[in-house]
Amino acid sequence: TSCDADQPVERPEWWDEVPVPERAEPVDGASVLAAIGRGPTVAYSEVYGTRVDADTVLEASRSALEEVGFEYGGLDPVPDLGPDVQQQYWFPGRLPDDFFMVLTLGPETLEALGFGDLAEPGGVVVVVSYFPS
Repeated sequence: TSCDADQPVERPEWWDEVPVPERAEPVDGASVLAAIGRGPTVAYSEVYGTRVDADTVLEASRSALEEVGFEYGGLDPVPDLGPDVQQQYWFPGRLPDDFFMVLTLGPETLEALGFGDLAEPGGVVVVVSYFPS
């Protein structure tokens, strides 16, 4: 017997409510997503390169996401991915087990992974992802 291939996670209808990170430009993030284990069958994700530091991105994201009604779940470092990687958890409130994440990859991690050119000097790469239940 064979199993059907996993389908990519679809872009949620409410995705347009998600604010774009401050001073960010979309980048081709397929290789970044593969490197951090966030393929299209795991989560719907978009990747941005920024000109600002992680703290600025995360503070702005928190304020903007709370404004559109997302419930804040916390902030954690992710040392398994790199020394300057942080992630915020959010609950969009659409379905009980769905969650949304804002992940920042800092300059040291970007260089180690070979993605140093995706962010401006001093900036971070931001991955925003939706994980359906």
